[in-house]
Parts: sequence; C-alpha cells; structure tokens
Amino acid sequence: MKNITIAVERTAATVIDFCLMVGLILTVIALSGNSYESVLAIAWRSNILGFGSLALIEALLVASWGKTPGMALLGLSVRNQDSTKLSFPKSLLRSLLIFALGSFIGLPMYGLIYIAWGINLEKLLLTGTAFWDDLLHTAVIKKQRQKVQEATL
Repeated sequence: MKNITIAVERTAATVIDFCLMVGLILTVIALSGNSYESVLAIAWRSNILGFGSLALIEALLVASWGKTPGMALLGLSVRNQDSTKLSFPKSLLRSLLIFALGSFIGLPMYGLIYIAWGINLEKLLLTGTAFWDDLLHTAVIKKQRQKVQEATL
C-alpha cells in the first residue's frame, strides 16, 4: 500500500509541477508578444526548448530547495540515499532522466517512450522507486507529519 501511495503522490506532484510550468511558459509567450500559433508552428523545437527549460528549472529547485512546488504541496522531497541534498549536476542529470524516461511527449520516438514510461510506472508502483532514483542513488521521501499531542489538564 505504501508503494501505491508514494507512486500516486509522486505522480500528483508531477502533474502539479507540469501545470505550473505550462502556465509559466504560456505567460512568457503572452508577454513576449509571440502568438500561440507561431509557437505551435515550431512545436518540435518548442518541445525540445520547453522540456530543456523545465528540466533546468526542476534541477535548480531540487538542488537548492530539495523539492519542486508540487512536491512541497504533498510533503515530498528528493535526497541522496544518505539524506544529503543533491548537487546541481546530479539534480540536472536526474531531471533530464525524468524527462527522457518519464515523458518527452511529442517527439518522434513517442511510442518507445510511452513503453518506457509504462515500465517505469509499473516499477514505481511495485517498489516505490523510479529508474532514475536507482541509477543516481536518490530517494523521494515523505515528510512525516508530527502528531499534535493534547495536553491533559
């Protein structure tokens, strides 16, 4: 049950982060004066730049704060297996692996990527860890909520 819970929480954090970052990208497009149609006309290049930017932003957040906004909302954080914070290079590699093995939707090899994503989701459900966590010896941990003890009079 714990593995399913952490898998759901990690997936929910990713969805939250994705929505926030898409909102940020749409805001930047609107403020830059480009039309959404012109951006869609160069969609493939936009995917590469967009996912590269998202990976960089995620890496900066994880290296400096230990979590993304979605993870923070759900009480999750990323640490090395020895409980230390990730360095920026390791965090960037982790983010690139997440986008390469976990998403990168819209690129020509999407069929193979969906298969890899499905295998990774199964691993996440069964073990509570993802391939990139195993490769980089990192862990997503859940902050334990402290119970408030009532004082008896």
